[in-house]
Amino acid sequence: MTYIAGLTGISKLGTYGAGILEFSTGILSLDRSTASLPAASFIIGFGGLCVAAQSASGLRESGCGIGHYLLAKLFQAVTSCAVTAVIIDFVGIA
Repeated sequence: MTYIAGLTGISKLGTYGAGILEFSTGILSLDRSTASLPAASFIIGFGGLCVAAQSASGLRESGCGIGHYLLAKLFQAVTSCAVTAVIIDFVGIA
């Protein structure tokens, strides 16, 4: 995975770049602080391009295009990040 990230230039984007490619790599690159929780929620919500590639064959059979799938996953990632940030602020853990 690191080799592919280097070839594509995604590794230069840091944690989010790693998370866009493959979510477990992105999660492992985060520090273990509360401030990283929204980023972790974003990465897990998106799932990574590797998951999208694995889902592509099922998407073809269902009639849903990969573009719609990626847009929905991006919406899920942003929503997860925002909800996590609100919960952290509401609970007061910082």
